[in-house]
Amino acid sequence: PVLLFIALAYYVIAVTVKIRKRFEPTFKPEYFREISISGLSPSEVIDLMGYYTPVYSYDERFTSTLMDLSLKGLLTLSKDENLRRNNLVVKLNRNAISEAQMNNNIKEHELTLLNFLYEIADEEDVLTSKSIKKYTEKHSTKVYEMFNKFSKESLELIRRRGYIDESLKKY
Repeated sequence: PVLLFIALAYYVIAVTVKIRKRFEPTFKPEYFREISISGLSPSEVIDLMGYYTPVYSYDERFTSTLMDLSLKGLLTLSKDENLRRNNLVVKLNRNAISEAQMNNNIKEHELTLLNFLYEIADEEDVLTSKSIKKYTEKHSTKVYEMFNKFSKESLELIRRRGYIDESLKKY
């Protein structure tokens, strides 16, 4: 009976490992950066990464797009030195944003996010992580709608590029 139990346990473990290996992708990218040569925005890359693991949270899209917009020079990110706590300061660069719009160097979903940030920013185009948090607490429905629009516009861009097989509804 003990030997039979050990054999049965071994069989169950072997079958479980075999099933798990079958459902694991052969290549699972570790970083979103691996696709950066293609000109995709971070949000578009997150949509493509959804093929491997579903992405439901908006925070990855928001923070990665903020950092990308900072790299493009459309806004600057800095730490508020006047406060004891960590408080991110975002300064929008109106001139660079206008120039990017004229040259078509800004994507629809990025513009949606920038318009959202303009709505929160003060008259000097500056906002902080605390002001974003306060705004989202007061206007949660509006923020949710903006993020849905942001996500749909991002997904539409990769659809237009042909990354989604419409016949199979897969990436």
